[in-house]
Amino acid sequence: LMVGVSSYVIAGILSLLYSRFKFWFSFLGWIGGLAGLVSGIIQYNEMGSIIGNLGRWGILGIELKIDITTLLFAALVVFLNIFTLMYLKDAKERVFFCLYNFLLGASYSIAFSHDLFNIYVTIELMSLISILLIGYERRHYQIYAGIKYLIISSLAMSIYLIGLGFVYRAGGHLGISKLVQAFEGSISTGLSVGLGLMVVGLAVKGGIFLFSMWLPDAYLYSDTIVSTLLAGVATKGGL
Repeated sequence: LMVGVSSYVIAGILSLLYSRFKFWFSFLGWIGGLAGLVSGIIQYNEMGSIIGNLGRWGILGIELKIDITTLLFAALVVFLNIFTLMYLKDAKERVFFCLYNFLLGASYSIAFSHDLFNIYVTIELMSLISILLIGYERRHYQIYAGIKYLIISSLAMSIYLIGLGFVYRAGGHLGISKLVQAFEGSISTGLSVGLGLMVVGLAVKGGIFLFSMWLPDAYLYSDTIVSTLLAGVATKGGL
């Protein structure tokens, strides 16, 4: 996980600092993401599903998980990365490449997140970067689509955060595996309300029917690369 995320973040920073080599820095970021994915696949084949904490804080650490679902999502990020990068080449400025790599890094991070608050943080980061990419060319209709996405996304994730508070109060943990152990099949009213609010927030982020008010304008008015990443990664992160 850290190999992939660090590669994308470093690639974004270097693309901003040394614009002449922005494509090759982005390509190296893809190699790092691919290396992290291959490493995860090897560990999964040897050990099966793996659940652990980032850092040495015990139950306070960010819970991460490697299983078939997380690896498939990480693979989606890596494959979309190389195809969009080959299409992109040097056509955009360095700021675009920086945001492009940061979005991939956040998407890669959410693939392995197994912690409710870390999921919130990474999705919010993805949303902020997506808004900047949607309105990157500064055309008035793109800015309109970005602001619309910002307002609806902020409302959705506020609902998610309120639901997270209910779940945390009921279970006392933010890591999903620890929450499952804490409840042991019993479902309280607070848990039901919290999960319902969280599902509503994620449904908006995932662009599910009746919760997709932001989606048509964002897809239509944004650049080809941006709409591809929105459809292929950003909305799938909510799902």
